[in-house]
Amino acid sequence: MFFLGLLFFGIFVYLSGFFNIEAIKDIEYKPFPLLGSFLATVCATGIIAGRWRIIAHSMTNGQVPSWFEFCHFFIVSHLWGYILPKDVTDIIGRSAFLKYSGKLSAFYSASSVILDRMFDLLVMGIFFLASLPYWLGFFSVSHSIILILTLNILITIILLLREKMFFLVMQSCFDLCFKVLFLFPWLKKKTLPSIIVDDLLKERVAVQTYLLSLLKFGFIVSRLILFAKALDVDVSPWLILLGAPLGQLAYLVAFTPGGLGIYEAGWFAILVAGGVQQEQAALFVVGQRIFLFVFTCILALFSSLFTLKKTICAQNQ
Repeated sequence: MFFLGLLFFGIFVYLSGFFNIEAIKDIEYKPFPLLGSFLATVCATGIIAGRWRIIAHSMTNGQVPSWFEFCHFFIVSHLWGYILPKDVTDIIGRSAFLKYSGKLSAFYSASSVILDRMFDLLVMGIFFLASLPYWLGFFSVSHSIILILTLNILITIILLLREKMFFLVMQSCFDLCFKVLFLFPWLKKKTLPSIIVDDLLKERVAVQTYLLSLLKFGFIVSRLILFAKALDVDVSPWLILLGAPLGQLAYLVAFTPGGLGIYEAGWFAILVAGGVQQEQAALFVVGQRIFLFVFTCILALFSSLFTLKKTICAQNQ
C-alpha cells in the first residue's frame, strides 16, 4: 500500500507539471508563516488529544492516561499512517495504545477513538453542506460563511438540548458495526457492552467535543493558509476555507497510506476550479505534503524522547 501511494503521488507530481527541478530550486520559502503552520499543527494535535481524552475520561470515571500520553498515542499512530493504511493505524493503533495503557478495555478504547472520529465527520459534513452551494455556483463567499456560522450554531444548540438522543444513535451505530464484524467466523463472538451514555451526559461530552472539533478544523484551515503564504502561493484564504471540506472528503475516501496521491489530486482539482494557476496549485499541494510529513516526524521524535525519559525516570525511582 505504501508503494502504491508513492506511485500515485509520483504520477500526480508528473502530470501536474511539478517535475521541473530548476523551478523547485527557485522556490523561496518564508520562514515565519512556516513557523506559524508548525504551531498550528501543534495546536491541532493538542486539541485532538484533549478531545479524545475527554471522551475516554467520561467512560472510565477519570482513570485515563495523561493528556501528553494521548498526544503521543495520536502522533505515533498518525506517523505510521504514512506507511500503512491510515484508517487502520488510526483506529486500531490508537485503540491498542490506549488499551495497553491498562486503563480501558479493548471495547471502550475502540469506542473512544470511533466517537472521536465521528465528531470530525460531523464537522466535515456541516462544512461540506455549507460550502457545496458555493461550488455549485448558487452562493457567494459571504453567503457560504453565513451558512457555515448558522449551521454550526444550530448543531451546538441541538447537542445542548438533545445530547442523549445523539449518543443513543451512536450506540446503535456501534452495535450494528460490531455485530457485522462478529459475522466473520474467525472473530470471537461475545456480548457487547454498551457505551456509558449516562456518564457521557454528565460531562456534556457532545458539546465539548463538538466545539473542540470546530477549533481543530480552524487550526487545520489556518495551517493550510500559512502553508500557502510560506510557499508564496497566490490563493485566497476563503477558497481554502470553502475547499477544506472537499479536501477532507478526498482524504476520507483515499485508501493509500496518508491519502498519498489521492489527497493531493483532490486539493489540486479544488484550487484549479477556484481559479488558481496549475503551477501554483501543484506547488501548494506538494509543499504542504512535505511540510506536514516533516512536522509529524518532529513531533513524533520529541514525544518519543520525552516518553522514553519519563519511563527511565519512573524505573529509577
